[in-house]
Amino acid sequence: MLNNVYNLIDLVPEEAAHVCLQLLAGGYSVHLVGGAIRDLILGKPVGDFDVATSATPEQVTALFEKVVATGIRHGTVTVNGAGGSSVEVTTYRTEGPYFDGRHPQHVEFVATIEQDLRRRDFTVNALALSFPDGQLIDLYNGQADIKTKTIRAVGEPEARFTEDGLRLLRACRFCATLDFEIDISTRAGMASARQALAPVSSERKRDELLKTLAAQRPSRAFFAARDTGLLEHFLPELQLCVGFEQNSWHEFDVFEHTMKVLDETTPDNVLLRLAALLHDIGKPATASGQGAQRHFYNHEKKSAELAEQALIRLKFPAAWVQQVVRLVNEHMWFYNANWSDAAVRRFIRRIGGQDQVEATFALRRADIRGRGRKEIEESELQLTAKFHERVVEQVQNNLVFSITDLSVNGRDVMDALQIGPGPTVGLALRWLLEEVENAPEKNQRETALELIRNKFGRG
Repeated sequence: MLNNVYNLIDLVPEEAAHVCLQLLAGGYSVHLVGGAIRDLILGKPVGDFDVATSATPEQVTALFEKVVATGIRHGTVTVNGAGGSSVEVTTYRTEGPYFDGRHPQHVEFVATIEQDLRRRDFTVNALALSFPDGQLIDLYNGQADIKTKTIRAVGEPEARFTEDGLRLLRACRFCATLDFEIDISTRAGMASARQALAPVSSERKRDELLKTLAAQRPSRAFFAARDTGLLEHFLPELQLCVGFEQNSWHEFDVFEHTMKVLDETTPDNVLLRLAALLHDIGKPATASGQGAQRHFYNHEKKSAELAEQALIRLKFPAAWVQQVVRLVNEHMWFYNANWSDAAVRRFIRRIGGQDQVEATFALRRADIRGRGRKEIEESELQLTAKFHERVVEQVQNNLVFSITDLSVNGRDVMDALQIGPGPTVGLALRWLLEEVENAPEKNQRETALELIRNKFGRG
């Protein structure tokens, strides 16, 4: 059925409108489709506008100068315009059976947008805006579901999720990014089809996780994954935390605590959010004792080990893995006012240098707030703030926290000791770093070289 809606068409960006006009001039019908239409109705910022058309990929290619065959087997090409803009254009289509939980065995091009919308995942995404008259096509009451903030599968839920297992994670993600709830029948279909997540590639799972972590309250997605049985097929390390009770310092079990810590971090630092998500996954493996006196000795080290395994499994870049693992490994420091300045500098070096200071303290503050114990939260946050001040003071004084901050380098050491490359060079620099941590005034070039000659020179 066709419904007239606002002036949504006026909000379509110039590059997408240009592609639509070209297709119309060629004699083809054109619609803007999918999540962009949903977000327009919600009044949210829209990223990419996808175009659906009656034109085949070959016909689209003939109309434009720069076209990339990004998914031509499934009817999709990308039209590149001026200034680096690009618009994805897909021919109206239906899909055959899915043979691997991701790809249909075949697609069939069809004549109308109504036929195309039947293959969409959720009602709120099964919307199309005709161009240029701005008519909204809504076959599955997507507008009503947008109004009630409901995620509902198009058609039979279990079949829809079995077709493409990634839709299971997308449903969870929309709980967080849209602040919607999954309807009962769709939730039941997710639970029944949860095995469909297994053949989904690690890269696709990773990308869904990253989109989820960009939400204001990402915990909503993980609660949905827990409640539908998906968590054990996606992050089994986190599933082990569900219902795992802690001690008198915590109001919540490990999973619920983790969710509160995650929501306490900000979406603009994905590495921090990954660390928050994984910071306590080692607790079930390190628990000792019972009830209020339960302990989790060295759980941060076990959590770092498990975090590394999980991030590698999900194909995260090595540099990301290294930084997240370091944050997890260093989230349980214990500070008191008696620490010397040298001890503060050693702490900065241990956490990875001054670049890691803000993320380390942000995770610490979130961890404290996530305990749910207001009676101890204020005092711990005050102590953390005082420690943060001392750390920032050391950083602002441009002191030495790594070998690269030293006044001499490897070549200087080789010249001073009259030796070639070898383990002695690194040994000397590491020893010098420890020396200047305790006495920063020694980080003067001639003083440093003299110290190295006296320690490592041949008498």
